[in-house]
Amino acid sequence: MPLYPLPDWVWHESVLIDGARSLRQLHDASVGFGMDGAMWQSPAKIPAEVICHNDFAPHNLVFHGGRMTGAIDFDMCSPGPRLWDLAYFATRAVPLTRDTPSNAPGMDQARARVQLILDAYGSEASWEDVLRVAIIRLWDLADFSRKKAAELGKPALNDDAEMYERDAHYLSQNAEEKILCAIAAGTDSTQHVNTRKAFPTPWPVTSRVETSSTALAGKWTPPSSRPFTHRWAGAVTHSPRKCWLLP
Repeated sequence: MPLYPLPDWVWHESVLIDGARSLRQLHDASVGFGMDGAMWQSPAKIPAEVICHNDFAPHNLVFHGGRMTGAIDFDMCSPGPRLWDLAYFATRAVPLTRDTPSNAPGMDQARARVQLILDAYGSEASWEDVLRVAIIRLWDLADFSRKKAAELGKPALNDDAEMYERDAHYLSQNAEEKILCAIAAGTDSTQHVNTRKAFPTPWPVTSRVETSSTALAGKWTPPSSRPFTHRWAGAVTHSPRKCWLLP
């Protein structure tokens, strides 16, 4: 189990692939889990496709000889969409953060590394899908951390919340820049319909994304075979405008 600062081998592509395949197995095993009357430490999200780990990241994975052999810390698991876990795994393992560790790949490699995760999982989600859910996930995590800081009397969790908010702002700005570059280059707008719908122009970088158990709503088609299609549609509101998440 790697400790911070994460060692060089954590950033190897095999970790992305092994992690995504293991996450797929974990999700598939949870389909059909009886949830009547169940209670969760972490709020459930909709669509409740699977039981999400909610902290599936290198620091919670077990390795032997550089290859993943298991996962720990299931105490915060709760129902949610598959992409909720996938986007967070990408955030931590790609990584998709403002302050990238010196030994980690940069954002210039992020899109290709995210695709490795999606392919290994068997997902038809896109880079844009992962990016926008990662942003929502970070805001949600920031809110949760602040709540727990007050509830448990642990002010250090507020520092974690600030880090999550910085990363959410960074990813939002990164998405906005890609839209503007595409417009300036005269790219066919139909190629960027997902990003345009997910990030209204101008993107309100300074606003918070309100997330709750009803913030994500959507639909999905159960898989009959790989690859699994889970490009779900939903809506997230943030004042003063609404941001629609459409595949």
